[in-house]
Amino acid sequence: MTKPLDQRRILLVDDDMTVGFLVTQAIKKIGATLCVCEDSRCAIDKLKNEQFDLILLDHNLEIVGKKQRIGFDVLDESRTRVPFIMITSVTSPKLVEQANARQTLGFIVKPIISQLEPQITLALHHARARQNINEAFECNRKIDIYIGMLMQKHGVNEQDARRQLRQYCRSHQLKMIDFAGEALRGFNTQPEIYDIF
Repeated sequence: MTKPLDQRRILLVDDDMTVGFLVTQAIKKIGATLCVCEDSRCAIDKLKNEQFDLILLDHNLEIVGKKQRIGFDVLDESRTRVPFIMITSVTSPKLVEQANARQTLGFIVKPIISQLEPQITLALHHARARQNINEAFECNRKIDIYIGMLMQKHGVNEQDARRQLRQYCRSHQLKMIDFAGEALRGFNTQPEIYDIF
């Protein structure tokens, strides 16, 4: 079920106060919750400890020692999979390539002169669609693993294992994904419950 926009959480990672002000105004109009970090350390901590639906990520962050911190450092160090929009004043082909390799939802180019609400709203919808795809992929993977276990244990082919799983779930009024997910957790410890042959 898709969360309404007023229940979405957005993390802004940018040390530019003007960008912070403009984004804050746009987020207020959308109704989502905004959390602001002005440096990479704050952002990494937030991403490790809190849930967000979207990140608005400045490409060039603070300088640490003699090294320029970039937005990708935040993504890498936090190991997050939260969808993001890159905020940048320079859109070089190399940056676009790097951002696309990390599946960015788009770019906001500084100076910001256009309306942000449509861009952010669209990005939130794209982020949710991407999450739905990932969840569907994970569901299918669980079913495939369970079917593989049945095939191996009983020496049946994939078609017969799928048919047996479908029939079992229909007769017990279960969803295949719910049963397969539960079965993966209990197949080895309680085979009498989860072995449907």
